[in-house]
Amino acid sequence: MNTRLVQSHAATIEIFTIGHGPWLVILPSLGRGIEDMQDLARSIAEQGFSVCLPNPRGIGQSIGPMDGVSLDDLADDILNVIETLTTEPVVLAGHAFGNWVARNVATRYPERVKAVVLIAAAHNTIRPELARHIDTCMDTQFSDEQRLSSLQQAFFAPGHDARPWLAGWYPEVAKMQRQASQACPRQQWWHAGQAQILDLQAGQDPFAPLETAYALSKELGGDRVKVVRIQDASHALIPEQPQAVTDAIVQFMQSIHT
Repeated sequence: MNTRLVQSHAATIEIFTIGHGPWLVILPSLGRGIEDMQDLARSIAEQGFSVCLPNPRGIGQSIGPMDGVSLDDLADDILNVIETLTTEPVVLAGHAFGNWVARNVATRYPERVKAVVLIAAAHNTIRPELARHIDTCMDTQFSDEQRLSSLQQAFFAPGHDARPWLAGWYPEVAKMQRQASQACPRQQWWHAGQAQILDLQAGQDPFAPLETAYALSKELGGDRVKVVRIQDASHALIPEQPQAVTDAIVQFMQSIHT
């Protein structure tokens, strides 16, 4: 996997790239970096695609303003990455919070995004206690037992080991990302422009219950939104069912590149 820095007037973004073929750019979850995506990137690259993993501001060698930032600014970081990779439109995927950035890019720069993959995207209504569990997950003032309990309830399905996710949290990045999302009204980016969408959901994800699984598809139309629900997984999804996630994304990529 190759590493380089992408410079812009506002930020420096560290990216990791692998593979040869049409581009897929994958954005990580709230307060987390690209480490969660590396195995997934390798698996997808083996199927004939190029994959780029950008670290958000504040993680690794990615730097930029962390105060007074909007979701538009974070999307512009990714636009600048895309423009350094290729002149062709890319498929842009985002895990959890990362899908918000992906939708913003697709809305504001439709010519640069061929399609969007929503990985464990939260639905419109989120139970308040889930946000508290996320806060506990990333707060090392809590005991490992307390953090594991919150990880299990918010991120991992029963029987899956949540312990690897005790590490890899960046609370200051999460704070910046939350403020950025609040500074940019959801209705401005929620529909991802007119891009084709793969809505990749986990069957036991408390952020994406079955009763609202097809809400986005009904709203935007089944011709735009393909819903795939992966069982025996929760909000983390990628470490829980890596092969199923790989297969779903590769099949979607192949379908839009034929």
